Amino acid sequence: MMEKKQKDKKVALEQVKENAMSLYSQHPSLQKDRDVVQAAVNGDGCSLEFAHSSLRKDKEVVVTAISNDVCALEFADTALRKDREVVSLADTQQVVNIFK
Repeated sequence: MMEKKQKDKKVALEQVKENAMSLYSQHPSLQKDRDVVQAAVNGDGCSLEFAHSSLRKDKEVVVTAISNDVCALEFADTALRKDREVVSLADTQQVVNIFK
């Protein structure tokens, strides 16, 4: 029997804080929820892949994601992948990661 996806924001926040990639299995309404997505990308930037497209266009969400994992740039909206500030941050993060 397939488990119903919960729409409980509090539960979702707890889950993505524990495992950011669990954003993948959240109810679509929670993948659109800015707080839930921010919590996920704060833990693992690549969880941006599972955020609703509207939040992949949200510069603050994308910057948080890239700050945690430069690979998140791949999942950002096309316009943000061309944004100077966002690209500059990604470049800076790559350099930081090289010297870790």
